[in-house]
Amino acid sequence: MTESMTRPASRYQSAVETFVNAVVMLQSETRAYFYRLALHGLACPQCQSHNLIMLREGRFRCRDCGQAGDPTIAFQRCPTCDGKPALALRRYHCRDCGEAIVSRFLFDGIVYDPDYFRQKMAESSERKQRERRDASERQVTRAWKRSQRIGIAEPIDLGRMPGLADALNALVGGALVEQVAWVRDAFDLAAYERHLLAIIEPDDDRDVLRLPPFKEPNDRLERIRLFIACLFLEQAGFLILEERFNTLWVRRHEAH
Repeated sequence: MTESMTRPASRYQSAVETFVNAVVMLQSETRAYFYRLALHGLACPQCQSHNLIMLREGRFRCRDCGQAGDPTIAFQRCPTCDGKPALALRRYHCRDCGEAIVSRFLFDGIVYDPDYFRQKMAESSERKQRERRDASERQVTRAWKRSQRIGIAEPIDLGRMPGLADALNALVGGALVEQVAWVRDAFDLAAYERHLLAIIEPDDDRDVLRLPPFKEPNDRLERIRLFIACLFLEQAGFLILEERFNTLWVRRHEAH
């Protein structure tokens, strides 16, 4: 862009900013003049001083005694019954006859009932706190439900798999290890545990009878070894065993 093209744009922007600033200043001076006219000749209800100023829309203060209030309520009356105005949300009405009252003291025509909005803010804050509390309670309830064990409908029958009871007895000292041939046959429990921890992912339920074998062949003996390793890992807190719909499932413990 050439210099000759940027100069008119710069001058135009400067002119716009000057005009906007002038409008803002004119509005400010007009508002101040309107407030002086609205309060002209009125006396403070407390000290009868005429030294009154407007603080903002719907709010005046006496410079001498510091008395502050709503000028519409303090100085204006109902044109129908001469009753005293009352502020309801953003409009004034007569306390006696209920007729609407148009304020003579509002430059922008915007006024708020502070008591009403304080009440609504308190109700909103209380509602948000209640919602956060309810959400926290729901989260705790969901976590509690997830952590509950599913009850076993019937006891696990160790007799369904021949040789399992003898193997368990051998491992816990109920029988001599030498009396159970497959236990003596190179059953490396630590290796099976590492195998299970490697194949069972978090949030992954596995059927115990369908676990990938650690050694070939994938026969009844291999499934027994995997089940034994699952029992020891559950005892150590790494796995959870659950029976659902006549199927024994295993999954990672949430803590691990």
